[in-house]
Amino acid sequence: MKRFQFTFNGTGADVYLCLGEIPDHVLIVPIGGSATTGVTDTATLEWWRMGGAHNVISQGQLTYENTKLSRANYVIGGGDGISLYRGGDVMTSSNQTSVTFGEGVYLEPFDMDMRYGPTHGKTPYDSVSAVINQWTLDTAANRTGHFNEDVTGTYIGPGSRIIIAGVEYFIHTLTATEGSGADEVTLNEAAATGQIEYIGPKWTTRPVPIGATTKAGIKLETVTGDINTDGETHLVIATMFDNR
Repeated sequence: MKRFQFTFNGTGADVYLCLGEIPDHVLIVPIGGSATTGVTDTATLEWWRMGGAHNVISQGQLTYENTKLSRANYVIGGGDGISLYRGGDVMTSSNQTSVTFGEGVYLEPFDMDMRYGPTHGKTPYDSVSAVINQWTLDTAANRTGHFNEDVTGTYIGPGSRIIIAGVEYFIHTLTATEGSGADEVTLNEAAATGQIEYIGPKWTTRPVPIGATTKAGIKLETVTGDINTDGETHLVIATMFDNR
C-alpha cells in the first residue's frame, strides 16, 4: 500500500489533481480559509475507486466532520464529487487557463525548496535576496521568530513545511515581504535558533506548465459546502492499495 498527502488552493470550479496515478481512496479536508458550510461543523469529501461499481457512491460521499451525518452521495453525471482522471492532456492556454501558483485547472505535486533568491540560479524561488538559511527564536511562548531574509510571499507562507536543524515544523503565520524582523514568523511549535535546511511552498501542488502532458489522478468537480471553495486550503490524502 502507498499513501501520500498534499495540499491545494480551492478554485470553486472543476480541478484536476494529476498525482501520477489513479488512487483507490481519497479523503479531502478543508484546513484553512474562511469558507463555511452554513452549519456547525466542517465537511469532508471521501471517494473510493471501487465505488464505481455502486452508482450511489460512485463520485464520493460528503460528510460533516463532527456530526458524521452524510450530506450527499455523489453519482455519475451529477456534476459534483470526484471521478478518476486518466491524464494525457497537453496543456495549452485554452485548457490550462492560469499558470499562476495557487490557481490553474490542472495541478501536479510540487515540493521544491523555496529558500533561494533571484541570483542563485534556482527557479522558482521566494527569497527577496540572500538564501534563507538561519532561524532565530524570538519569543518561545508565542512560537515566533525570524529568518535572516524576507520572503516575497509568492510561494512561502502559512502551510509551508520548514526544516530547522533536522527537525520538521510548519509555518503558521507569515506576511508577504516580511520574515526578517523580530517575531514576524510563527511556527506550529517553538523551534530553537538554528540552521534552516528547507522551506517548501505553502501549497504542495502547482499548475501543470503549458506544453506539458498531464499525468493520471482525479477530477474534483464543483461541490457545495467547504469542499473546493475558492481560496480555501485543502488537505488531500490519497491511498493506493496493493490488491488492485
